Amino acid sequence: MPTQVAFSGLGGDFIIVEEEPAEVARRLAAADGLAEFSRIPAPISHEPIATWINPARVAFLVEPVMRLAPRATNAPPGGEI
Repeated sequence: MPTQVAFSGLGGDFIIVEEEPAEVARRLAAADGLAEFSRIPAPISHEPIATWINPARVAFLVEPVMRLAPRATNAPPGGEI
């Protein structure tokens, strides 16, 4: 399960890394300076990229929430269900 690393409570102020939440917390706590993680990048490259995080800037860690796509309906275009 990846981890969402949030830098504040503001929406969009976060990154997602491949490592598990417990692993991220452990590595941030043990870091003497920046901690290296594998960031899950934009869909363009489909490859994780190395990123370094300053533990002092992290506000909280959570498992990312996957948003479900809206349900498809069987109604004809312009019709009601």
